[in-house]
Amino acid sequence: MAKKKLSWQETLNWQAALARYREERAAEPRFYYGELADRGRSLAELRPLLENFLQNRTNLADFTRQLARQSRQEVSASRGRQTSRYWRFHSAGRLFLESFFKQSGQTGRLNAASLALQNMLVAPATLDAAGQRLEAFSQFLSELNNELPRSEELKPGLALYLASYFWAVQQPEWPVYERVAREQLERSGSLNRDLPDSGLAAQYSSFYLAYTRLAGELEIYNHWELESFLHWLARRDLAAGRLLRSQAPAGSSPSRGSTRRLRSRTEELASLIGPELKSQLGIVFLPTVNESGRLLFAETDRPFRLELRAGQDGALRAGANFDGFNPASLATAAGEVALLDLQGFLNTRPEYRFYDASFAEKALPEIKDLEDEFWLLRSLAAQRGNIMVESLVSEWRLLYPFACRLSAPFSEEPAFETIREVTPEIVSREESFEYAESGDTLRAVADEPAVYSVAEPGASEALDSPYASPAPASHRDEAANEEVWRIDRIKPKPLSPDQLEALTVYIKDRLLISNEKIAELVTHLEAGRSLLLYGPPGSGKTRLARLLAGQMCSIDPGWATENEATNYTLATATAEWSQYDTIGGIRPGLAGEGDGKGLFYYFEPGVVARAAAACEESLRRTARPHFLIIDEFNRANQDRAFGELFTLLEYRDRPLLPAARMGRIADLYIPDAFRIIGTLNADDRNTLYEMGLALRRRFALVEIGLPDPLEERRFLPKAVKARLASIELSSNGDFTDPALTSAADKLALFIRAVRPDRENPASGGKEVGTAPLIESLLFCAVAATYYNDPTEALEDAIMANILPQLEGASQAIKRALTAVSPSEPLAEMERLRAALQRMTGLF
Repeated sequence: MAKKKLSWQETLNWQAALARYREERAAEPRFYYGELADRGRSLAELRPLLENFLQNRTNLADFTRQLARQSRQEVSASRGRQTSRYWRFHSAGRLFLESFFKQSGQTGRLNAASLALQNMLVAPATLDAAGQRLEAFSQFLSELNNELPRSEELKPGLALYLASYFWAVQQPEWPVYERVAREQLERSGSLNRDLPDSGLAAQYSSFYLAYTRLAGELEIYNHWELESFLHWLARRDLAAGRLLRSQAPAGSSPSRGSTRRLRSRTEELASLIGPELKSQLGIVFLPTVNESGRLLFAETDRPFRLELRAGQDGALRAGANFDGFNPASLATAAGEVALLDLQGFLNTRPEYRFYDASFAEKALPEIKDLEDEFWLLRSLAAQRGNIMVESLVSEWRLLYPFACRLSAPFSEEPAFETIREVTPEIVSREESFEYAESGDTLRAVADEPAVYSVAEPGASEALDSPYASPAPASHRDEAANEEVWRIDRIKPKPLSPDQLEALTVYIKDRLLISNEKIAELVTHLEAGRSLLLYGPPGSGKTRLARLLAGQMCSIDPGWATENEATNYTLATATAEWSQYDTIGGIRPGLAGEGDGKGLFYYFEPGVVARAAAACEESLRRTARPHFLIIDEFNRANQDRAFGELFTLLEYRDRPLLPAARMGRIADLYIPDAFRIIGTLNADDRNTLYEMGLALRRRFALVEIGLPDPLEERRFLPKAVKARLASIELSSNGDFTDPALTSAADKLALFIRAVRPDRENPASGGKEVGTAPLIESLLFCAVAATYYNDPTEALEDAIMANILPQLEGASQAIKRALTAVSPSEPLAEMERLRAALQRMTGLF
């Protein structure tokens, strides 16, 4: 007779397991309270994010981006540490939300998607209400999927995790529908493993009832304790079944007896190695088993972990796992020392191998290999009993001091002494210059920033160019220059595919621009080119430059909110700009009080020098650059303002300013990662092409053209609502107010007549951007309170925002007149027709 196969619930004594969990929790209060702290911190971060979205203070794009960033930060903070992973917003939910946002935008249903998600995420009062919310969202998801290719359809099941997660954020009594809890409920027999897919409401109801049933059977009255217990069980499953399973011969499946032995073996290793490490090294390590089945011993304040890994090839490897070091820190002398130490360690201990972030073995690591996670591991021969424990502890006793030394320079933020203002002791030393107009010699005095006082005439150097006077030896520090040089040569990591996608969605949510154009701009910037954006007035060039620079220079490109993506300098060029304004020069001032006031001079850096210094500092702290945006770029006299700068943009080994000018002990260079993004209107195109080759050769010229009329019409309501939150939109993203819908349609007809015909450019017309249309519709929205006739409001809006741009464009005016003629759909706009006739001189 065949032996009966035991069910999952029969192989586990749940009461005994709960007692063991509580016993371990009492013995490891640090772990227990660590989970509590993780939960409390996550709730404190998540509740305001959710409330802002539900109250329409945050749009769907920013809500998605903020959650993604919070999830990534939690992953980084908990990697390899023994902390609760439950309250981290899982990657499955993040990817679903990002895909939901992306697909809603592609189908033009972004506003409807936001309303559907808001309705679902409000915590329900009853289980029936929860089912209704899930079914309503499921219906919307089905409609959305019908408009998508089959390969891009969204899986409804992930919505259960998303909804229940944020219900629990608001009311902890709602259990989160996620894999670990579901598997343990199936194991307990409370949840049917073969439950058919009968809709989101039915699935969650079954999960909820099974969850509460198990809580009642185990007499657990705190939902958080049950959640923690289920995850503890999952961790023990990994420890029992995964860690050393790969030691079995390839292709074989372990018997039930060998599985029990593996469980026992894993528990034995964890219980024996920990105390041995404490006694041998005097350090308390927290053992844990991660999702991949690796046994880790970690200190929470160290950027590395001792690790025992069972590989797919059946080998057991032991060593250390490092989180990876800040690229800015690696660019310093400490980085080179660390690399040499590591290479020396590998040469003297050939039994160890270096593995990079993809776990590929490398013979000799380079600096860039230390930026991401990496391993130092050696294979261990199969051993039994305490022999393995002794071997592991002996190995780690030798490895631990080296790992500490290797990571010590990067465990805290580096404090470079090179990027700071000069101390009074240094500034007080004399520096002789000749001021171009007075001929007086200038002497540095001990003020911050560096200040120059009038002294007796003497030996001097001309200050016509900021490069004419090299910093005196007393102000220069060659070691500091070398340190700054390393920092300025840092090359930021290129955008990953998901970062590029996030950046694209971020920009397209705010501007009308194609994916291809965004990819072109990012490619130019990462290829080392600065940009000149040109196009019609109102096409969003400056806004695009700010959005692009803000994300490219943020710590996590693509995922920063607009309020945080501000790591750039914005300046507007004028005809008065000279080298003084771009690089810097001597400025006079008064110092002292009363009769003791005297004339003094100080050096003021220009806009490019300040931005370059900010880029240097940004690279030092985050390994991300800082960009300079120059609006109305061509209004400046190119030769006078940028002549010397053009050379320095290409030959960045020359200092932009000598050390003493900016009160530093190191010269100021233009970092390799520094970029300038200039903007100018298409009306100035002739001026653009009159610019010298020196300018055109150092900038990539990119046209920001007019959008597709249909895409522009769909975009207008969203753009108006972003400026005026009280505007209501329908489920298809259009205005709910019929008067505003009519105004937008009429405005689209008028602007189509004004612009050049795409199929017949020779017919004339004037390129007018989208911004004047948004301003006109904002006027119409506000005018509902003050105007009785919507058509009259639209006419005033057009005459104020669009007609001024048609001055001198006779063909565009004629085309506009035709559009409002008595026989055309816009014939009712008589006042607008009269205004256009006056512009042509016809009455």
